[in-house]
Amino acid sequence: APIGPDLRVTELDTAALIETIGCGRPGTPMPYHDRAAYRDGRCFGMALEDFAPGSEPIRGRVFSDRDVLNVVAYLQTYMIGVGEPTLEECGAFYNDPSASACRGLR
Repeated sequence: APIGPDLRVTELDTAALIETIGCGRPGTPMPYHDRAAYRDGRCFGMALEDFAPGSEPIRGRVFSDRDVLNVVAYLQTYMIGVGEPTLEECGAFYNDPSASACRGLR
């Protein structure tokens, strides 16, 4: 079972996807990728100091605004509302139809 929501059936719009990537989801394994997240109130109106020690959001790799928009465009084009992944789709993603990551789709 996935550890997070299924993005293939999400109802998040573009703004919510940008927020989720930038701010992550506190209390979950979803990290934040915005360099200024939790510094200026842009993420849920909160700062890192608002979290109890050990419960702070997880920082991921910093993404540029362009990177975030590219991730959102990818999700909206290839994942959201597309249905279950296929072996062909997986092989195209990895540029290798026999990629080990696609094994479960065979």
